[in-house]
This record gives sequence, structure tokens and C-alpha cells, in this order.
Amino acid sequence: MSELGERYGHDRIKRGLINFVLGKGVSAIAGMFAIVLVIRSLSVQAFAGYSVLVALVEVLTAVSGLGLAHALLRYVPELYGMHFQQSLRRFVYGSLLLRSAVLLAAAAFAYAFAGSLAPHIGLGTALDAFQAFLVVVVLRSTNNFLSQILESTLHQGNAQMGFSATQTVRLIGMAVLAAHGNVALVDVIWVESIGEAAGLVVMLFGIAQVVRSGPTDDAADDGSWLDRHLRQIARFALAGYVQHLAIMPFGGNTNRLVGGNMLASAAMASYGFAQSLVDYMKRYLPAQLLVGLIRPVVVARYCERRDFSVAAGLCERVMQINLLLIGGMLVTLLVGGAEALSLISAGKYGTDALLILCFLVMVLVLETQRQQLELLVQTVERYHFLISSNLLLSSSVILAAVLVPWFGPSAFPIANGFGLIAGNAWVQKQMRNEGFVFTHDWFASFRIAGLFILAYGVGQGLRLIGLPWYLAAGGCALVYLAAGYLLCGKMVFGFINNLTDRNRIEPPELKEDGPSTREAAAGNDIPRIAFGVLSSKDSSSAIEQIAAAVYPHPVYVHHDFSKQPDFHPEAPNLHILLKPVQTAWGDWSLVAASFLLMQAALEDPHVTHFQLLSEACLPVRPLAEFEDYLRRERPDAMIDMLPLEGEDAVFSHGWRYLWQSSRSMRLLRRAAIWVWGREARHQVEASINLRLAGKAGGVLPHLRRAVGKFILRSYYRSAHEVLAAQGLRKFAIGGQWFGVSRRAAQWLIDARACYAAFTEQYRRQHIPDESYIHTLLHNALLAGLPLRMAPSNHALFWDRCGTGPDQLGDTDFERLRNSGSFFARKFSLDRGDGLRQAVLTRLQHSDDARRTLHSHRAAPQEGAANESFRAMVSQGAA
Repeated sequence: MSELGERYGHDRIKRGLINFVLGKGVSAIAGMFAIVLVIRSLSVQAFAGYSVLVALVEVLTAVSGLGLAHALLRYVPELYGMHFQQSLRRFVYGSLLLRSAVLLAAAAFAYAFAGSLAPHIGLGTALDAFQAFLVVVVLRSTNNFLSQILESTLHQGNAQMGFSATQTVRLIGMAVLAAHGNVALVDVIWVESIGEAAGLVVMLFGIAQVVRSGPTDDAADDGSWLDRHLRQIARFALAGYVQHLAIMPFGGNTNRLVGGNMLASAAMASYGFAQSLVDYMKRYLPAQLLVGLIRPVVVARYCERRDFSVAAGLCERVMQINLLLIGGMLVTLLVGGAEALSLISAGKYGTDALLILCFLVMVLVLETQRQQLELLVQTVERYHFLISSNLLLSSSVILAAVLVPWFGPSAFPIANGFGLIAGNAWVQKQMRNEGFVFTHDWFASFRIAGLFILAYGVGQGLRLIGLPWYLAAGGCALVYLAAGYLLCGKMVFGFINNLTDRNRIEPPELKEDGPSTREAAAGNDIPRIAFGVLSSKDSSSAIEQIAAAVYPHPVYVHHDFSKQPDFHPEAPNLHILLKPVQTAWGDWSLVAASFLLMQAALEDPHVTHFQLLSEACLPVRPLAEFEDYLRRERPDAMIDMLPLEGEDAVFSHGWRYLWQSSRSMRLLRRAAIWVWGREARHQVEASINLRLAGKAGGVLPHLRRAVGKFILRSYYRSAHEVLAAQGLRKFAIGGQWFGVSRRAAQWLIDARACYAAFTEQYRRQHIPDESYIHTLLHNALLAGLPLRMAPSNHALFWDRCGTGPDQLGDTDFERLRNSGSFFARKFSLDRGDGLRQAVLTRLQHSDDARRTLHSHRAAPQEGAANESFRAMVSQGAA
């Protein structure tokens, strides 16, 4: 496991998640009761002022941040994962001191000019509260900064203990105030200051633990890392700072400040009440709740693999789980929300606040997407994407100010929603232009929408039959939970397993080449190539010709005697497998037969390479040239592969490999037919014939094509979740005929056993021989195994655009000569076929020298080989 994987692996993530859940549980319960006490204890006018003051935390944090938090979130996981404790210590302490100095200066400025600033946000009569709250601003902003450092190193226990201390002290203080009655706003502020101070002490202790000296202080390149990357970090921090300032006028905090100036106290209090509840909900949704755990994992995995799809997949799942929970909250609010809000607020806020709350909850969906985009942008260090989009978001406050006279407080979430739609689309477009594709899983979203409609219908039905609001809301929530578990449970558990790295299966070891292979690679010996032949027809004479053409290299034959019992080829270098499997076109049996051939070949310790052939294959170049190629290039795998990720590949072959049941396979097949249309085009890639979409005339064909593409894209995402659960990352497809070195053949045999769940799934797939081995090798490369790859050695022609390559004829001789390939198919099995004879005659004249070189190896075995060959044939036929 890599250094990054060690500190951000399954055990650390699991331990961090446990601490996270326990800590968040305490802080959530204490925080919820504390905010309810604040709402119930303060008057409407005082709570309106409190709602405005809360926004000061974000404003002063943004102004004083200097982008340091963004830089820490990006580079702390990398430093911590690489055990660079010296650089980590300098980076963390230096950033903390600089930021604290700027924050204190900003707070001092606000305190000195409080008389001028407070009236602009509706606090002209609450100057003492404005000045007192600056203490909360400094403490809370510092706590948030420290918690991000702790969470970036997966020290969730320290971070959550600090938050729990803050909320517990806050709850106790509010309970004391509420018991005495006549609670003033300044009293609430001082209670919150004491709570934040308690949390600060805990978090500072945690920071000291993270960056203290340890046995890894002597890690290679530690001391110079920060010096070499300081300019890069500064540029990154500056970009983060600019984008943060650009987005500062957007969102709930700015809405509070503008609302404090434009709205009456009652309307502002209703908005503040709704926004406080949404802020609390947002804090405990996965996108925000788990951000401290997700962000370092996403950054660490991207740094380890440089594979954007890994980071994007995690973020998209967070998005969908957020949607699932937001849908549950919104449907419960719609069924029984007005009465619930009245109960929480002691009758102060009801229907008006419910409307605002529903708008804000819907905006949460877009904010969730925004947060995931920001995380991905931060991960790939493209902060400039956010600056333009943040200006779009910030301009929404102007629209809100225009709409306030018509929509009141609801104008803020409405305007924010429009801004988020435009800003998110801009970021996605910019990322796509640079190859960072983040796509939304609409199929999962439609499932969640179906849950919402079902639960809402149940809730309204329960109210119509006269049940109290709390029973109707509870019944609605239970239906949503039960149906959500059935429809989305697999998605949630898959995300948890992915996040905790539970699905990680280390690929088998790529063993070193044996002595014979090393000698051949060094030019000291001729490679010994085992040719594996798949046979099921009357092909005795054809296989004898193959054996003669590659003599004295061994030929292993897997023949399906159930299809052709009369099978008696003879050749001294021929070996027929004693226990073949029954084979069928498009069936797993062809993969199983190929592995039986590889296993048989590896029993010979002198075999250096394996090449798969069919009974209709022949060499088309002198075998000496193939031997020279193997010695010179030393390829591990000679196979044509195409990742199953581009739309051409997915729409053509996705239906074969993305399904999980026979019903879904039929649906995907129908979807592919809709995409192709009646005039499908064809394109040859990776030795397979891709079927592409043709012209679609009329509205109905276009509609069918759009639906078909949507279905295939949706199953593509869910199939990759299943693949990830099996320890792999991506599918690949390509031609069936491959060659491998000895170590690659052994690796494939080991991988088949290692990825048992994947192998079991592929036993049911359609035409697995054009994807199974390709997927294993593709994932080996993604995992960083040093496999030397080369194209397939076969020439295949697809001029007739059939389900298989064209049958070769006399006119193809020159094409074969000019193909550059070492082998070709499909030749006629007729021994007297003109093209077959022409190719073999051409090869015969070049074989004498090669056979002389091989004679010292083959001659001692030749007599025994003939007798054993006849014995094996008789046993196999029986």
C-alpha cells in the first residue's frame, strides 16, 4: 500500500468515521436543543437581530481568510499522507498565526467602527450586541479553521470533541438563562462565547498532537518540500481567496445582512428562523456533515491515482444521498410542517416561515451540487473556474433585492436558486473542457423523486382521513424510509464501503519472469511460445497445419467433443486437453476454455509466452519474425483494448456488460437498438465492430434515441458501483484473441481467483470473451502494475459489418501480407482452400533455419510426443 493509502486507508477512515458519528451525535443533539431554546427565549425583534449577527462570522472569515483554509485543505492530506511532519508543522503553525493576526485586526476594525457599520444591517439600536458578538466571531471562525486541519488528517475525534464541548456548554448556558426568564440578546452572545472558548481549548490540543514530532520526522525530502512548493501553495491560496471573496455576497449570510436592512422585524425574524433551521439541516446532511471526512479522502485518492473519475464518483454519491435526505425532510415539512414549526417556536412562526423554509430546502439541492463541484475543483487545483461562476452567484443578491417587494423574504431563496443553476452549469462546462467530466446520475434522482411522490401521497391521504398532523407526518416519513431502503439502500451502503475503502482488493503480485523468459528476453535463447487453440468443428486437418506452421513450439488444443466427436489430429508438438468444457458462442465457456489452455501451457516450465488462436487461424508472417518481436519488445500482453467509457463504446457494447439481471439486459438491449436506429453505422476499434447511431428521422426516433441514451448512461453508473464493490474500477472491451508473457498469464490466473465476485458476475454476461480479460488487464494498469502492453497480433477484417470478422478469401492475400500482423482469421477450414495453401506455402520457405535452431530442444521429445498425443486423443474422444 502507498504512503497515502496507509494514512487514508480503511482502518483510519473507519476509526475516523466512528469518532465522527459519535461526536456529531452529541453536538447535533445539544445544538438542536440549544437553538430551540434560543428561538423560544428571544423576542421576535431580538431574534431578528440575532439572525443578522450570525452572518458576521462568515463575512469576517472570508475577509481574513487569505485563502489559507483552501490551501490547508488541499495540501495537508498530501503532507500528512507522505509523513512530512516538519513541513506539516511549519505549514500549519505559520498559517494559523498569519490568519489569527488578520482575523483579530478585522475584528478590531469592526469594533472601532461599530457605530457606522451596525445601522447598515439593521442593528443601529443593538450596538452593544454587535460589539459583543465580535468575540463569538473570532472564536467560532478560529474553531472552524482548526477543525478543518484536524478533519483533513482524519483526527475526527479531536475535532468532534471540540464541537461537542461547544454545543454542550451552549446548551447548559441557554438552559440556565431560560430558567431565569427575560433572556436578553447580549446574554445569549456571552453564553455562545464561553461555549466557543471551551471548544477552542480542545481543538488546540488536537492540533498539537497532529503536528508534533514523531518517528517519521526523517521522511525523505521532508524539510525541503515546503520551500519548493511555497509559490505553488501561495498561488493556490490566492485563487481560493479571490473566489471566496467573489462568492461572499451569495447565500444565507448575505441574505441575513440585506434582509436586516430591507425587511421589517417580523419578516426578518421569520426568514432568520427558517434559515437557522436550514443551516442546521445542512450541517447534518452528508455533503456538509461528512465533508471533513470526504474531502481528505477524495484529495488523497486523487493524489494517489490521478484518476478524476474516482473523486467524481464519490462526490456524485454524496450528492444523491443528500437528495435522498432532502427529499425526506421536504415531504415531511409539506405534510405537517406548519404545526411543527409553531410547536418549536412556541407559536411565533408558522405558515409564513414554512413557505420560506420549503424554498430554502429546495435550494439546498443546488447548494449540494455546488459544494461537490467546489470540492472537485479544489482537488484538481482549478480554482479559476470558480471565480467567474461565483460572480454569477453573487449577482443573485441584486435580483433578490429587486424581488423583495413582490415576494418578501422568499425572494432570497428564489434568486439564489437561479444563481446556482447558472453558476453550477458554468463550472461543469469549464471542467468538461479540460477533461474533468462530472455527470449527474439522473436515474437515481428519478428514483428519489418517485419516493417523494409516494410518501407525499400517503401523508396527504392520512390527513384526509382525519389523522393528526404528527401521525400523518410520521406515517409519511416511515413510508419514505422503507421505500428508500428498498430502492436506494444498495447505493447508500455502496457509498459507505467505497468511502471506507472496504472494497479495495489489492491486485495479485506480478511475479518476476522465470529463467527461460529472462534468457529469451536477453537474446540468449529463442522464446518458447505455447499456442492455445479453441476448437469445436471438424478441424483436425486445420489444426495439424497450425501445428506444422509453428513447429516445434507446443500447441495446446481445447476441443469440444460434444460438437464434433470425430477429432484425431496428429503432430509431435500437439497436446489435447483431457478435460475440456462444452463451449458455446457468446458464453462464459470460451473464457473458461482459454484459461484451461493457459494453465496447461504454464505446466511446461520452459514456456515463455502464450498465444491464443482459433481453429480458423494461421500465421501470416514467418514465425522467426514473431520470435524476434517477442525478444525485442518483451510485451506482457498483446491485446486490443478499448475502455468502456466513451459514448460510442457504451452505446454499442454497454448492453452486454452493464446489466445485473436478465430483465435489465433485455431493457439495455432495447435501449441500444433505440440508439442505433434503423440505419446504424459501424466502426472498427480494438478488433471489434462498434455499432453507432445512424440518422434518426422524425420526432419519435429522436425521442427513442434520447430515452435509450438515458437508460444506458444510467446503468453505466450503477454498473460501475457494482464493479467498485468487486474491487475493480473500469470495464474494457476488445477482440478475443490475445497473447501474453508467462508472468502475465500467471497474473491472469491469479486475478481470476482474486476477483471472485467479478468472475462470478461475468459467468452470466453476454460475450464475456470480449471483455473479461480486457477488464482485468485494464484495471491492472490503473492499479499501476508495470505491464508492458502491445496491440493484438491478429489481423481481422470487418468489411461486411457482421457479428464476427469476415471469412477470408483468395482476394485477401495482399491485405494479409500488408497488415503487419503475425496471425489472421477467419480462414476456411478446408485443407485445400486456395488462400490457406498460399499462406502456408509462403511460410514454408522461411522455416528451415528456425527449425534448425529449435531442433536441440524438440528432438529428444518428438518420439514420445507422438505416442502420448494418440493416447490423449483417444481419452478425450471417450
